[in-house]
Amino acid sequence: MLRILTIIFPALFLYTSTSLYAESLEALYQKDCAMCHELTDPDLIVAPPMKAIVSVYKKSYPQKEVFVEHVLKYLLAPSLQNSLMGEKTINQFGLMISQKGAIPEDKLKALIAYIYDKY
Repeated sequence: MLRILTIIFPALFLYTSTSLYAESLEALYQKDCAMCHELTDPDLIVAPPMKAIVSVYKKSYPQKEVFVEHVLKYLLAPSLQNSLMGEKTINQFGLMISQKGAIPEDKLKALIAYIYDKY
């Protein structure tokens, strides 16, 4: 019985903590990203839809680790050189505000990885 518990508890803990981690990333996404990137009212849209952004970045960076690295670089120092979005999108919405200092870098990386998986 003890052997079964030593196998089940770590597996259950891993599942629970992973599930809670995903929920906390979803909450962070809703709080810090969706408020601009998920709007549907044409009069309120202030940023391109996240799904479109991820699609563009995944074409150039299909590997998750490379995707995270390049999106992080852009979020910490938004510039035309760091952006893959087209001229029309940048003219319409401008560059994103730097996230440096707004979200700790480790959480930002986890959030980018979450967005990669979500879309």
